[in-house]
Amino acid sequence: MENINAMTWAGFVCNVVVTIAFFCMEVVDGGSQAVIFFSIAGAGVTLTGVGIAMLVRGDPTGGILGAVGSAVFVPLGLICLIGCLQCRDKLRNAALATADASGSGTVAGPEEEPAATPESRPAPAEGPATAAAASRSEAAVEPADGKTVPEAHAVSESVPDREEPTAEKPLAAYKFMDYSLFFGVVTLFFLAALFVVWAQAPALVGIVVVCAARFMAARAQRKLYVCALYADHLDYASGIWATAQITVPYAAIVEAVVTSSKLRLVIEQEGRRTNVSVSLSLIPGNLRREACTAIADKMRELGVLREN
Repeated sequence: MENINAMTWAGFVCNVVVTIAFFCMEVVDGGSQAVIFFSIAGAGVTLTGVGIAMLVRGDPTGGILGAVGSAVFVPLGLICLIGCLQCRDKLRNAALATADASGSGTVAGPEEEPAATPESRPAPAEGPATAAAASRSEAAVEPADGKTVPEAHAVSESVPDREEPTAEKPLAAYKFMDYSLFFGVVTLFFLAALFVVWAQAPALVGIVVVCAARFMAARAQRKLYVCALYADHLDYASGIWATAQITVPYAAIVEAVVTSSKLRLVIEQEGRRTNVSVSLSLIPGNLRREACTAIADKMRELGVLREN
């Protein structure tokens, strides 16, 4: 169930409620129009249910089926439609994760020696040499002039504790344009219009749903990179609905094409190739040219860039 987000479940419940409403219309009216509406709604909710079941099992194809089934209920069905597409992207991106991709952005520290148990530690020798060394460490140093010099601080010879893992800094990184304020204002505007112009409520509901979903995605994308280049891997976000960062090791990239608005990658894993498209148009305009140049140079350095 972790493959399905809250938006998908909420949208599916709305679709079921609409289907039940059409069923009640058919029972009460018994007209041909009610029968047609119920048949279409029933087919849509069935297709959506099958798609969600496939997503639960980890099959990204279910996202397409769920989106198609939810399209029957537009504008209210946009909730489930967007959720299904987000779940599909999540599964496709998870499939790209490999054993050698850290994906955490951290550098592992050196291995720590296993701590010795009290039984395994040898007992300290208490011979004359040990006693003499202890007495010398406690005694004050007395130079030739007879003046007593304060005891010097002992220098610790113990190995310092292992340092905490630190975040790896990208060689080049480009974030999303921040649209959260824009979509927040648009959502509030159409939400207010929804309460004023009830006659246009169906169309406005769809606009409010899309703008609100885009607003939440934009807020989540403040912490993400459209594309980031590291020493041994590349991080990217899948698109305008992305809510997580995807890591791809350079060793898995077999071909790359860089244009002014797209980065297209061919990733090979276990003999299977996957095409990935990264929208560079999501990068702020003043950084887009620099991003294209940096990414193209890195792909050329790896020997996978297909020159136009």
